[in-house]
Amino acid sequence: MAEPNPNHEDDGGFPRFKALPKDCRPIDGVVEPRTGKRCQLFVRQRTIDITARKGMGAASELAFTVPLALRNPTAVFRGVTEQDGEDGDETWMIYVAVPPTAWDHRTHQERQAWKEEVFLVFVDDDGIIRRWRWKPADAKNPRLPADHDKGRFQERVL
Repeated sequence: MAEPNPNHEDDGGFPRFKALPKDCRPIDGVVEPRTGKRCQLFVRQRTIDITARKGMGAASELAFTVPLALRNPTAVFRGVTEQDGEDGDETWMIYVAVPPTAWDHRTHQERQAWKEEVFLVFVDDDGIIRRWRWKPADAKNPRLPADHDKGRFQERVL
């Protein structure tokens, strides 16, 4: 069995049994959904570089909206189903948030958040942030994603 990564404490939610890639950059103060404690997640430098090439709006979203969502989630789900399968697998955590502002990728300006949408951040089982996006909110509970209760995710953790 692999040794746990010495860079992390065992927080119960992200196993971390392999060494992190060398280009990982930490985001501190993230809510660990199973314990409620604060933990550290990571974004890879290559993800930062790819996002920066998309422009200042996308870069600002990664720099400001992603950490805000991870520190202040309205819900956290574990595992995506086949219906949402391009966004990971059954071990990934999906953080949901309703940030007050968003970043327009076209104009690169901060603006009021998209109406009737929530912000999702997809984190793999090593605690590495893989992707994020705005998605429609549930009509009955605008703090959750649409179809959250119809098999889109395997379980709600927080």
